[in-house]
Amino acid sequence: MDDDNKWELRKENEKKIFVEDIMYEFEMKCEYEYAVHSFILDLNDTCWNKYFTVEEKKAMFKSGNWKLPSIDPEILEILDNHIVSVANLVGSEEEEVKDELLDCLWTSITKPGYYNPKQEFDKYWIQQALVSFLDMYRFNKLKEIVYQGSEMDFVIQCWSKFDRCFDDLGVVGRSSYSQRTISGAGPIESQHRSVRPDILIIKDGIEVAVGETAKLDVGGVTKKELVEKNLHSPKVMKDLYNVALSKGKNKESLARVLRIVAINQISTRIQVSILDCPKGYVSRLLRLEEDEIPLDSTLITSSLFGVIRSMLVAKSIVKNNLQQIKAHQLEVTKPNYTFECDLDDNDNDNKYLYYHKH
Repeated sequence: MDDDNKWELRKENEKKIFVEDIMYEFEMKCEYEYAVHSFILDLNDTCWNKYFTVEEKKAMFKSGNWKLPSIDPEILEILDNHIVSVANLVGSEEEEVKDELLDCLWTSITKPGYYNPKQEFDKYWIQQALVSFLDMYRFNKLKEIVYQGSEMDFVIQCWSKFDRCFDDLGVVGRSSYSQRTISGAGPIESQHRSVRPDILIIKDGIEVAVGETAKLDVGGVTKKELVEKNLHSPKVMKDLYNVALSKGKNKESLARVLRIVAINQISTRIQVSILDCPKGYVSRLLRLEEDEIPLDSTLITSSLFGVIRSMLVAKSIVKNNLQQIKAHQLEVTKPNYTFECDLDDNDNDNKYLYYHKH
């Protein structure tokens, strides 16, 4: 790696200290596979506390294209109106009050009538998702899925509601749930099974978002979550980043704004991660605050609405990626023809009469 292109962190005795060199120093000490081996910098990982100061981590966090896109004010207003409609009912443990809360929310959600999905898709998606979740709370389906359901039950009843957020982008969501089976005729291919992402969101052959899912959650962090969320998923995100960058002609202007999204869904917990390359050769991994689908219906407006907002942010990033890639694909550049040999004005012109035809 060229020092001129690395991410300069600080100077010590007039010597430049680069982020890439610090990451290399750390990765050489790792005995097992780690995200840093792919030059992925997870700023939430406490291992970096030994190498970076708090101020340095803040500076790296706020470097480049780090700000999240804003959500449509009209959508925020709609969600706020739903919150106000049940404000005096939130927090009650009485079943009658909980039923009333669901009724009031349903009234608030359906009051505008159906939104036209072609004209106001995000509003339409939110309305459909919330009404569907209200039914799950009414008939206690969510608790049954959490305690007794399978991963496929989660996919159909919960996670698929959030996947539909991307439908209007014209993307195709491909999942590998059908691959999650064992025949008993041979050993389980754990490497193949775990590396394959559960969800891929694809547009025009470009994979712009990835997702990992797991139904099991035993009250803590499982091995599946540690491996897939913190290791496999970031590596897949970097692969997607490199492919998307190549689709945009590997322009540095695209490299600095391109962001790959991952949606990690562990039981009722959902977290959005973002991978980009703000400077140098480093792939930075940022994570939004974790949201949760609440089992208690009185927490819908405080918790479930958070999931809705996170999905809209993820969608906005994906949409911007597609626009940026398309813009770079449409750029017209002048042809840059070169000979196989290096031309030097001081050399004898005669040696360039034949262009290595023989």
